[in-house]
Amino acid sequence: MTKEIQPSLNNVKTPFFLALVFFLLISSSIKAATISGIVKDNNNEPIPSANIFVANLGYGTATNLKGEFSLELKEGSHQIVTSFLGFSSDTLLLHISSNEKKYLQIVLFPSSKMLSEVQVISDSRSKAKRIMKLARDKREYFEKQVQDYVCTTYIKSSLTYEAKKVEEIDTIINDSIEAESKLQFNRSDNLIEYLSLTYYKNPDKLKQHFLAVNENENKDRSQGASVSFGFNERPNDFAPPNYSRLNPYMMYRDMGSCVFDFYQNLIPYPTLSNKPFLSPLASGAAFSYQYDFEGSTYIDSSLVFIISVKPFSSTEPLFYGNIYIQDSTWALIAVDLAINPAGLNYCNRFHIKQDYSQVAENVYLPVKRDLSYGINLRKFTISGSAKVIHMDYKPNQELSSKEFGSEVITFDKKAFDRDSSFWTESRPIPLEVKELQYLSEMDSLRNYYESAEYLRGIDSSFNKVNLWSFINGVGHRNRARGNEWYISGLMEQMVFFGIGGYRHRLPGYFIKTLKNQNKVEFRGHVDYGFVNEDVKGRIGVGYNYSRKRFMRTFVEIGDDYSMINNFASVQQIFSRSNFARTITFNVSQRLEVVNGLYAEFYYDFSDQSAINNLQLEEWSGQVFGSLNTPVDFERYIKSEMRLRFSYRHKQKYYYKKNRKIIVGSSYPTIYMNYRKGVPGLFGSEVNFDYIELNAYDDKKIARWGTLRWDVLVGSFFNTKSLRVLEHKYFRGSDPFFFSDPLYSFQLLGPTLSTDRDFYKLSGIHHFEGAITDKIPYFNRLKLHLAGGAGFISIPSAGFAHGELFAGFERRFRIRSQIFRIGAYAVSVANTKQSAFVSYKFGISFFNPFTNSFDY
Repeated sequence: MTKEIQPSLNNVKTPFFLALVFFLLISSSIKAATISGIVKDNNNEPIPSANIFVANLGYGTATNLKGEFSLELKEGSHQIVTSFLGFSSDTLLLHISSNEKKYLQIVLFPSSKMLSEVQVISDSRSKAKRIMKLARDKREYFEKQVQDYVCTTYIKSSLTYEAKKVEEIDTIINDSIEAESKLQFNRSDNLIEYLSLTYYKNPDKLKQHFLAVNENENKDRSQGASVSFGFNERPNDFAPPNYSRLNPYMMYRDMGSCVFDFYQNLIPYPTLSNKPFLSPLASGAAFSYQYDFEGSTYIDSSLVFIISVKPFSSTEPLFYGNIYIQDSTWALIAVDLAINPAGLNYCNRFHIKQDYSQVAENVYLPVKRDLSYGINLRKFTISGSAKVIHMDYKPNQELSSKEFGSEVITFDKKAFDRDSSFWTESRPIPLEVKELQYLSEMDSLRNYYESAEYLRGIDSSFNKVNLWSFINGVGHRNRARGNEWYISGLMEQMVFFGIGGYRHRLPGYFIKTLKNQNKVEFRGHVDYGFVNEDVKGRIGVGYNYSRKRFMRTFVEIGDDYSMINNFASVQQIFSRSNFARTITFNVSQRLEVVNGLYAEFYYDFSDQSAINNLQLEEWSGQVFGSLNTPVDFERYIKSEMRLRFSYRHKQKYYYKKNRKIIVGSSYPTIYMNYRKGVPGLFGSEVNFDYIELNAYDDKKIARWGTLRWDVLVGSFFNTKSLRVLEHKYFRGSDPFFFSDPLYSFQLLGPTLSTDRDFYKLSGIHHFEGAITDKIPYFNRLKLHLAGGAGFISIPSAGFAHGELFAGFERRFRIRSQIFRIGAYAVSVANTKQSAFVSYKFGISFFNPFTNSFDY
């Protein structure tokens, strides 16, 4: 076994030592030959996503944005076929010896007619249709041959960041970490490897046990991926989100993110597209794809037909490229496909090469997957790729369904401690030279990453103070000690629309990370109003611990002007009718009771009083009109207890380094909220009981879009002493602005509250081009249909309100932010007014961490 070498940066004294380390790594890792090169057209321009296929071995790769490629080969003679749609293919017979490296420059020429490699077929389209029909007819047969399997899986995933301009390279890397700059981390700063046992049970149960993990990621890039959130947040959320805040651009980290099952009609892949991909082998694929017979070749002594696939629509998320069907068996042998860029979320290109092998009688399973993609950001171009190798298949082992629980990934105790000699012996394919160099550099920097010098360098950009700091905010971070504080800048300090007029606010926080990674946080603000000469503020102390159970304790005290309805409409939320003075002390405790079941206990003691005795600013009356009159009520003391539960059935998860990471659930989320006004406790003058039940979900309906729905019922079953501030409030409506229809009504009026029983249901369906993309010429506008409805009823008050809406939406992208703009017609009818129609406009933002829009 090769001895592991992990030099620290301080030990790297001479270029000779680095060269020696690099030589040892290369000499111990290379076990096969490597070819690399570039593919260009006749105008000397690089061709991205060109296919490089090794015909005699049955696998290949694709070129990157610069037309470059690299491929590992066994010693011997190989037939290298290079192809790209619209160009004549190039075939090269290559002889290569062990450990040899060759660089190829391949030129493709435009072709007006694609000819067969072995035979010319006069009716290539008819032949292709016949072959595809035979392959489709055998889909169900081949699927039934695989009840389950166990195999060893190797995943190598990487990201390459390339600055569009030299001066735009990340300042942290360019200025603060000189060593990293010299090592060109701006070009390749993410490389991860995984070795695992993969367990599969038909139809869609998957579990992995990681034997080894080798993660070499630039942590600051991983945590700094751009994301923007919209205006609407789910009002009942208190449980942690069902996703991990990992770098969303590193798409391939486990088998669940790498599976492309072309034997299924639909291939859901929300990371790439909101709409499932239609497989070229799907039962109805002939209505979406054009097939052409491109020729035939021999792979492992078997005759294989090459079928060209081209989508009829240029806007749908469909595949184009070649698929390979075995003669007589009609089994799928390989796919070499790309996806319409117009159908992707934020990728501008995506390519998959997937090779199958017969692992048992009539059992064909993927043995190699090559995936590549590109993303354009404001300052960087990202090239991502993954190589997935499956080895040692053991099909039909009669695995029990009980083995596939909610914990979808487990880790070996030594998974994160495997040394370089383990990886040298375990990798099924050799690393490229630049990857070996990168790992060598990472090993050299391993100790440096944990040093005080490195942490100071990372913190330096956050701690830097200049003129803009006083406008945007100033703070200081010391990762070595685990301290971080921040004071907001003038932009957040100046509150021109405060109660009584201008108020000057000073918000900030302090966070202390302990050695056990638990966190103590102080958050709060103090503000002063010049008109009423009053000082207000709040401060809270939180303790986050037990990352496996999401436990959090939070205590808060304060005296300020608080909102009565935190989820009010835009035109009402800042009006004076939505504010009261609150002197409060509250404490809350949150935890995950069992997997998927979250609970929070909350106690609030508050002294509530109206603000109608304050001197209010004149402009607010002019802006808000009748909505500006403060709520008039007698001052009172309140003690309120809340018990909230949120449940995600069969929530999938895994534990990584003592941290629980939520994967998600295919079932609706159930929410319950119980509120109790406790009379007499610390002088409390309220006495009420309220219970609320809520269910919501997002659901893909094949290729017909996404349905989002929400059902809410609530009841005050004790109102002996219930004040107006404790009523149930709903979000009202704004003129012209279309808000999230699951939690608001578009034409309800500015405000609605109740102290009675109520029933509410709402939904919105985004067709995502299922209809409009099929209309010729109109589909070029990229307008998609959306529609939905909302209904609320308060029976004891004799009130009912219903509305229908429909409209067109279009997706845009500015730099790294994706958003969706819509125009909608809304019709309404309720018991208080006659029916009418109004028109509204809305905007929804895309979150790459959840792969979804706000609504």
